[in-house]
Amino acid sequence: MNPKSVRLTLALVVFLIAHFQFGLVDDKIAFYIFLVVLSVGALWEMGKIFLKWKLKRTIPEFDLSKLKNPAPKFALRAASERFSAAAESLYMVTETTGATGDCYVNSLEILNFDDKEAKKILGYSMESSWDITSGATAMLQIDHLLTSATEGAHLTLGDVHDNETLQRFRDYLASHQSAALPQGNEVVTAFDLIRASWLARASFSCGHLTENEAQGYLATTGMLIQQQFSSWRELAASYLIGYLAWNGGLDDALSSVMKEYSAKERVLGVNLVLGNEASPIFNRPFS
Repeated sequence: MNPKSVRLTLALVVFLIAHFQFGLVDDKIAFYIFLVVLSVGALWEMGKIFLKWKLKRTIPEFDLSKLKNPAPKFALRAASERFSAAAESLYMVTETTGATGDCYVNSLEILNFDDKEAKKILGYSMESSWDITSGATAMLQIDHLLTSATEGAHLTLGDVHDNETLQRFRDYLASHQSAALPQGNEVVTAFDLIRASWLARASFSCGHLTENEAQGYLATTGMLIQQQFSSWRELAASYLIGYLAWNGGLDDALSSVMKEYSAKERVLGVNLVLGNEASPIFNRPFS
């Protein structure tokens, strides 16, 4: 256990020992103020430790059947559109642990298009996470991701991350038996491309983009993925490294309880998508 994680607990113990042994605080009001502040902090620390312990032992339960829209309203027409949406399953699988069906990859819409409440919630989420409130802001964010992916097409994981960092990423993935261990020569763009594809379909789903606009973005994204990668494993490895770097890079930031669980969830989800026969990309040609 990291001593920093129990600093306030240790401070509470030292404070009580010092007070009762040496009468550290004469004023009762001051004593109780110190006691309450340190006790609340100690309880918070113990709560985080318990949550971390619990989540470390929790295995997320994914449901691949939720990735399939049983009644699509808007079809994915071109092969590049279907390919782009299928690639999103590397991310969308983590959404199947919830109660909603906002994770379809076989239709232009990502949710039940007739569910007004689901569309409203998705709109709120996109506004808070992406600052998307209109077609213009949706296009701005998607264009930014596609530009980044285009300009970064010549960069590999080995170019962007030093050997020590890349090895830490490999070791973390290996600790969860990842099926997508990076070699270092994968292009860095998968995280941006998959997010761009999802943003296009999500923006369409909540009314920010027209059908033609969303399909155009999917066609572009699918084409770029196929140009820059040669297999689902390559795409998955690049995606996971991009996600881990974005999520804290396995440094102190990843000691956050939920960030650590989210990273594990993402890796295990990708394992399932790559290895399960019910996955949208299992044995699917990368072309």
